Amino acid sequence: MRHRLLRGRESDPYAYGWERDGDLRGYVVYTVSGDFDARTLSVRELVSVDADARDHLLRFLRDHDSQVTEVVFEREHESTRLIDVLPDPRAATVEIKPGAMVRIVDVPAALEAVSLPETVSFDLAIEVTDDRCAWNDDTFRVVADAGTTTVEKTDVNPDATIEIGALSQLLVGARSVSRVVRTDRLSVTGSDAADALDSAFTRQDVFLREGF
Repeated sequence: MRHRLLRGRESDPYAYGWERDGDLRGYVVYTVSGDFDARTLSVRELVSVDADARDHLLRFLRDHDSQVTEVVFEREHESTRLIDVLPDPRAATVEIKPGAMVRIVDVPAALEAVSLPETVSFDLAIEVTDDRCAWNDDTFRVVADAGTTTVEKTDVNPDATIEIGALSQLLVGARSVSRVVRTDRLSVTGSDAADALDSAFTRQDVFLREGF
């Protein structure tokens, strides 16, 4: 962390950590910019192990009210969304913007690299549509058994058809199968195929510290 964030006095952000009984329970990394009468505190990271630590960090930021005009969360994690914890949600301005991008460039290699629970077992034909990488634009037989996944191309009728961007989101856990299936980016032949995909691609809280 020190190597990545604190490299030199001229460009270093500020960092504050909150401890309980000598143990670090959370930290915030931020910068301050602008003129003296209109300064902005921009939060790069706010990480906490529990709600108590999070509240202490938010209180620390609030106490800058005499020094800055506004506090901005640049890349906010779902667990620290102010809209969910403020007594008055209207006190915050919330904007949704595109964040970091993830994309599978090799479907078999990516799916075979995923660690699945040993209880997950299925045999599906998945048609992937990819208008950029022709080697991905094909139908693949995906077999999961005892924690191991094997992928090979096949000519059988697909159990599911998915766009490469949607598959990338499922792979990292950014979206759930039930949410993606409601769009035109994923279609399944039945509930069994949907359940199998859901057992493999579980929703996760994804937070990427880097913008690229």
